[in-house]
Amino acid sequence: SIRRFKNKKSHKTVIVKVKKINLFKSFEEVYSFYDKTKLGYEENEYANPIDMLFYHSQYDVNQYGVIAIEFTINNK
Repeated sequence: SIRRFKNKKSHKTVIVKVKKINLFKSFEEVYSFYDKTKLGYEENEYANPIDMLFYHSQYDVNQYGVIAIEFTINNK
């Protein structure tokens, strides 16, 4: 399916094609499942699931889990 994401600060929009959606119990599971470059890290960076707590509360993760959306950018 096609989805549109908008940056609330810059108001820039990106259109993506969703390839796959995966459900996880925690960010630790996400980080174990994906290569760190797929999560936005550089090859020389340390990938730490705790980084995600800057964006998402531990309470919400415990309550709802984590959704990982795999997509390709489709801006045309």
